Amino acid sequence: MIITRNYRSEVDAAKHDANLAGEKIDFTLQSDRIETDFEVLDLACRFSQTAITSDGVQTDFRKVDRIGGAKLLVNAARTVYEHDRAAKNLAYAISKEWKVSFFRDDFDALESEVPRAAFLKVKEAIMITEGRVRSFHLPMIDGESVEDYRTIKNSVFDNSDKLIVLNGGMATYKTTALRDIYTEARARRMFPVMVTGKRSIASNFFSSDHEDHYKNSSAEAPQGLIGVINTVAQHKHAEDRKNCRVLIIDEVQDLFDHMATGTLGSSFYDRAAAMNALEKMMKQADRVVVADAMITDQTLSQLYSMTGAFPRVLTAQSSTDVEIKISKESEVLALAKEDLNAGKKVAVFCDYRAEGFSEIANALRTSNRAVTELTADYLERKGKTVEDINEILEAADAAVISPVINSGASIELEDYDRVYVLAGQTLNATSILQSVRRFRAARTAFIGFRRGQASKRLIKADEIIYSDLIKTASNPGAETQKLFEHKGARFLARHAASRNTQFESFKQTVIIAAEQMGFTVTRADVDVKKRKDGTAAKAAGRKKNAEIQEETAFEASRMRRAGKVTEIDMGGETKTFKQEVAARTIDALNVLELKELCEQTYTEVFGLNADLIVLKRKQLSAARIDAADGRVPTRSSIAAYAAAQFLAQAGFDFKKPFQSVITKASAEAAFEALANPIELESGHAVRAMALVKLVFSSVDFGKKYKTQIVKECIRTLGYDMEAQGQVDKQTQYGVTALYKKLNKELVNVTEIVDKYAPMMVSLNSLSEPVVAALDPVSKDEEAELIQASLIRFEELRASA
Repeated sequence: MIITRNYRSEVDAAKHDANLAGEKIDFTLQSDRIETDFEVLDLACRFSQTAITSDGVQTDFRKVDRIGGAKLLVNAARTVYEHDRAAKNLAYAISKEWKVSFFRDDFDALESEVPRAAFLKVKEAIMITEGRVRSFHLPMIDGESVEDYRTIKNSVFDNSDKLIVLNGGMATYKTTALRDIYTEARARRMFPVMVTGKRSIASNFFSSDHEDHYKNSSAEAPQGLIGVINTVAQHKHAEDRKNCRVLIIDEVQDLFDHMATGTLGSSFYDRAAAMNALEKMMKQADRVVVADAMITDQTLSQLYSMTGAFPRVLTAQSSTDVEIKISKESEVLALAKEDLNAGKKVAVFCDYRAEGFSEIANALRTSNRAVTELTADYLERKGKTVEDINEILEAADAAVISPVINSGASIELEDYDRVYVLAGQTLNATSILQSVRRFRAARTAFIGFRRGQASKRLIKADEIIYSDLIKTASNPGAETQKLFEHKGARFLARHAASRNTQFESFKQTVIIAAEQMGFTVTRADVDVKKRKDGTAAKAAGRKKNAEIQEETAFEASRMRRAGKVTEIDMGGETKTFKQEVAARTIDALNVLELKELCEQTYTEVFGLNADLIVLKRKQLSAARIDAADGRVPTRSSIAAYAAAQFLAQAGFDFKKPFQSVITKASAEAAFEALANPIELESGHAVRAMALVKLVFSSVDFGKKYKTQIVKECIRTLGYDMEAQGQVDKQTQYGVTALYKKLNKELVNVTEIVDKYAPMMVSLNSLSEPVVAALDPVSKDEEAELIQASLIRFEELRASA
């Protein structure tokens, strides 16, 4: 396809059609005069296509990288506008690749390659990037230098400072100092409370048989409290919080991470209530001692606000003599296997989700040496804690370690002089780097990054609160506004947003943070053969996973058939791969209304996701259930109605799907209608968009082309959408069967799903939700909501 005029609109149309067809765009832009040369080059560069300028020179941007293409644009610019746009493109491209594929030597060489103005624009972009990433991890405030934290115990009590912050580097004995302070406070009868966000940190601080430990129910008269915030903030510990005169927080960033995004309560109101409890304890305490190697200005400011005291920051210098080698996943696997085959002990820290974690363990097992999967489940089954980590690793040939040790643990074994890390973008950069420092003898760490995009995270504080409240709150919009005015809730939402922002350029963030923390960062030099070995090992791990999945699924099915569902190990809050498979199997059998699995139904569930499609269809069908007998609609049925209405307005025919007619205009009109408010069962109103997102949670509603949004929604229901011609110069799209490739064959997914749950959504069977104004909540209502949440939180039985 050659585009010779109306470049932007023609490219837009080509990209739109390619997206809907699920194909790669392929076109050539040709200019016939010098005035349009830059436009042609700019568009070809942006979409990695071919450009032919007016002098006949052909440039294939698929053969140059992003930065190389941007340099070509800089040198092709003629007008002031073109020079400015080209400079901005170059600055953006380099800022994204800074420290990843573009380094200091490249930057120094750039000055002679591009005009001065473009070079300065790049320099500014790099400075902004560095400043943004660094602000995530370290404060600007200068600390008071100390030689050793183990000598500060007496000064904490003798000086008048209320807020003491230990922000020395990793492995500077911060936790040891906190233990000493706790023990001294206990001896002085100051009822110390140590609070954290993780059970592993609490158990590493003092073992669970310590009489102050929150898990020790046998202690008659504890002299303090060691626990996680979920427990410490409960009503049963109200008297303990009141008696606290020394509050200790180990890994304060981790605590706020947990309070902002972890499993704490059932809504953001509960998070706000926990912050209230923590702040009250801070204000009444005589001493508040917190520790974190990567404490930020935002956290220091919040601590100042919560304690009413200016922080005394004590900094102990650490010697970080660890070299981090940035690698690919296949390289990390190859090198780890090489060590394993040579008889060395191997530790691979991995924050992948359960299936990927299992794949890595099975990839290493091809070496025929024992591999321990060191997870929370493993510790629980073996009756071990993080305190036993050295004993476990000493006995293992190799261990794939979950985030259970990324803070609090100290691994002293000399055998582990180098460590391997696989980052799956579930932990933030500092948590990944902390895992490296857990290995005190390590001198080299290889960090590999899993390929693919991380799940999209919200990066606006108010949206984080709203996305939580939309599910159950009486008046989500107004309550979000009022909750955002609560300083504790606002801090947690902003903390979560800042944390989520770090995942947007994750590899770059890890590298800059590592340098910031004193690590030496280089690139691993691994030959092609080893990379291929690593890829082969991963494939072997994937194959073994498939065998485990099938075996586990059929065993769960047999036990269910035998009436032994309660005996099936489906795990708890954090599941292993086997536990995930078992739970998925039981859920699928219930959704598909099957007695047990057979070979065919196993393939339909785990190969084609038929259960997930049927579940989505049933969810939409709920739009008509509550209308029967005049029953009051539920939040889920109203959301289902809004979702069905969106698709119907776009042109999807629920009665005869294959007769649907969808156009760009109808899709855009349906999308615009999502801005309309809809009345909830509570009488308050929200915009339809928020409800539709509850149903189609996996769909990206931020896409430019609204037909693509409609197509993604339709695919979740087990159909597909394709162009079927033009009418009055407007492309019409029809609904077709959804096909997926399985074992090199195309399978009709729609046909399979239809036998379980035909599309049965009747928009006429449920009265259309009332369109209403978005109304605010009153001050009295706000007070009632906060009070109700406080009561609810105090009664909460935390799983921790």
